[in-house]
Amino acid sequence: MSSASRFLIVLSVCLCFASVALGQPAQKKVCVTLAGGVARGFAFLGALEELVVSGVPVDCIVGTSAGALVGGLYSSGYSFETLRQRLPELQARQSELVRVLFPPLNGLLDPSGFEVVYRALVSNMQLEDTSPKLAVMVTPLERGAKRRTLETGDLATAMRASISLPLIFPTAQIDGAYFTDGGLRDPYPVGVARDLGAGVVIAIRGQPEPDAPPTNLIGTLNAVTSVVLSPTEQVQPDVWIRVKTFDALYFDFSKVQELMERGREAARALLPDIKHTLEVKGIALNASGDPHADNPVNALWSARLEAGLSAARGLPIPFTVAPAIELAPSSYDAGTLPGSLGGFSTLGVGLDVGGGALGGFSIGAGYVNNLDSPSDALFVRLTYAAQPLRLTASYDPARRALGAAWRLEATLETAALKASASVDASALSISGSSAFKFGVVTLQPRVALRFGYAPSLRVEASLAARFDLEPVFFRARALFGLGTGGAAGFSLGYNSLLRAYPLDYAISPQALILNLELGYRLNLGNLAGLLSADPELRVFADFGLALDVNRSEQQWLWDVGLGINVPGRWFGFLPFNFGADVAAGPAGVRFNFFTAIPLP
Repeated sequence: MSSASRFLIVLSVCLCFASVALGQPAQKKVCVTLAGGVARGFAFLGALEELVVSGVPVDCIVGTSAGALVGGLYSSGYSFETLRQRLPELQARQSELVRVLFPPLNGLLDPSGFEVVYRALVSNMQLEDTSPKLAVMVTPLERGAKRRTLETGDLATAMRASISLPLIFPTAQIDGAYFTDGGLRDPYPVGVARDLGAGVVIAIRGQPEPDAPPTNLIGTLNAVTSVVLSPTEQVQPDVWIRVKTFDALYFDFSKVQELMERGREAARALLPDIKHTLEVKGIALNASGDPHADNPVNALWSARLEAGLSAARGLPIPFTVAPAIELAPSSYDAGTLPGSLGGFSTLGVGLDVGGGALGGFSIGAGYVNNLDSPSDALFVRLTYAAQPLRLTASYDPARRALGAAWRLEATLETAALKASASVDASALSISGSSAFKFGVVTLQPRVALRFGYAPSLRVEASLAARFDLEPVFFRARALFGLGTGGAAGFSLGYNSLLRAYPLDYAISPQALILNLELGYRLNLGNLAGLLSADPELRVFADFGLALDVNRSEQQWLWDVGLGINVPGRWFGFLPFNFGADVAAGPAGVRFNFFTAIPLP
């Protein structure tokens, strides 16, 4: 035996003894990759939860886009229970955190507020301090550049770069370089996990939508986008966990808990396969449970969130110039909800300018034409918005069929209550409403007071009950109005339920109205993950009794009609609603059109 052979044998024996003395050989890493999808990414957080609490050892996480966001929240120390219970709070404040940019110079949405809140929640944590270890995927904006993996540096900055979906969010800057969504180069970063030394890779992603030939422009764009973002070469993981997310809007954070449950179910179904893979690889399971459950950081969520929201409110508001196109009742007292339209429709076209040097103010101006009468005029309005309060001063003679041309209005809107107060040359109005949901039934009470300068007083109270038995729904509303003598000029019911009657029939100091509606909702789901629309077809009947106690006069009124309205959400948090209805009664036939589309 040569001396070289003897040396190798001795070295091998020494290494064996050393391994025994120092413990078992280093166990192979288990790495989980989390794909993107904005709000859909919370489904992947649910899958990760099922793995961890079931004892699957997770040594590292590789997140791209939304995967970086949810992976960062967990790796910063929060428990799954805290995230599941507290993340819906962000949805309620979403309009404060993400703003629409118009014109869209470098993206459609400005996520600056969200980045500030996220930074507060993770307390400026660094990537190298995360547990489990987190790596974030980004795509450099350089010709021919490949993916880049961030393993050190500021967690919030890395997340902001990874979610910078092109055309939606502005690009992110790190150390003078610009980055965009990490999923552009590697939406399922299995190869990165292998490079980090993972012996087992569990990849979590969305379940692909069933293949169907595109039938419209949005469908074609969605299909092309999917092809462009699909990797040409893909390193295969040991286990794929596919979660159904294609029916959720990218920016709809209202379904966080539902999506997390879907993720848990998908991971639970594959647990036997995952545990078998670990056994074959010689990797032992951990004790069941969430290692972050007792982490003190969980108690800091509320304080950090409020600090982040306070900082977000202090951010400069981007300058916007937005077209204002409005089709609505001429009476502002008529409201704009479907089935609650006034009798005079108006068309307005103009511009709204806000933000920038104007701060929270916006200025609107344009032209309004009253479609029911030969009147038209210019309108101007000044608005100041500071969540949850909105103040508006306007001069709008063409749209004011039932009051003065000028108006001051204040609106306070929270998740539980909407209240408003307005004053013009004819009256002071105060109103408030709320909604309570009990299973398939939603109750919405409303009270309104109007003090005229005649002097006169009007009190209106209404109660609406809606029964949702998908796809059919039924709504019943009762309204009672009581006014003093000389209260002419008050429309019959704040909700103007009797749509077939011209204005002179819809004025009365006292009124009692019942509105019944039967509808059918067409669930169209979402279009390209950005737009949802659920058209509603309705048949309705209104019954009313108009009284004038002082004159001993009464008038029975009724109508029946058909309508359609299309409520939906753009980006998952900007609501819109438009539609039309036709009503017929003894007084004739009447058409109503309406739209409610918020401006940036």
